[in-house]
Amino acid sequence: MLSLVAAVIIDIRFLCVFRYLRCLNDLDNSFAAQTFQ
Repeated sequence: MLSLVAAVIIDIRFLCVFRYLRCLNDLDNSFAAQTFQ
């Protein structure tokens, strides 16, 4: 039971990191698009 909770917590943290990186990537792309326009 405890390992299940740990797995869920790790899963959520991984998703948050993935989302954060993707968000940074989107910001990077939009910044580059503005710069090179």
